[in-house]
Amino acid sequence: MGALLAKAHEDDFFVASTRLARPSTVEALAIHPPWQAEILEILEKATGETGLNIQKEVLPQLNGDVLVSVGLHSDANVANLKALTRLQSLSLLGSQFRGRIYLGLKDPKTMQSHLDKGLATLQSQGQPLRQRISPEGYKIIEPATAEPAFGWAIVNDYYVYALGPNQLQEAMTDLHTKKTHSNGLASAFGTKRNASTAILRLGVMSQSLGALVQDAGL
Repeated sequence: MGALLAKAHEDDFFVASTRLARPSTVEALAIHPPWQAEILEILEKATGETGLNIQKEVLPQLNGDVLVSVGLHSDANVANLKALTRLQSLSLLGSQFRGRIYLGLKDPKTMQSHLDKGLATLQSQGQPLRQRISPEGYKIIEPATAEPAFGWAIVNDYYVYALGPNQLQEAMTDLHTKKTHSNGLASAFGTKRNASTAILRLGVMSQSLGALVQDAGL
């Protein structure tokens, strides 16, 4: 997991990783009463929206590796963060937070065909999405707006979903160029085989919130 942990930004305040994103894990949770109803509802909803059988078509393409990283956007401000407590807006959320999800893939080509099929289904339902080709030659799916708040793509052996302006392109560039970030996470947690990790970096969070308060003059 070291190489994947090194994709998290130095100023991301939350980072989580695992190697358990496999069909067998979902199947085990789906028969366990505390999570059964929720997981089955999520899978059923995703299947209905995308036209893809998530359990049979999507999950088998995953190799188990997952990284989730979240940080405050450089343009975040107190007023908009307060507004998020009242409004459910993905665009507003993306303007305040940046986030990335990386999923390791067994068969990127098959996964891409599934994404193409899912996009066609979403577009047929009236979702304002588009597909374009990145400068490096990868397919990007994103809202058909001037400044997309989110998007997803496959780069090499990874599916990546990103939230926030320019976050998808930055994540794709990191994967394409094999860029790493000096966050200290890879050396601290990346050597533990099959370990699942969730890290709340309080120092980073405190620094980010302190900058917000200072900008707001509080």
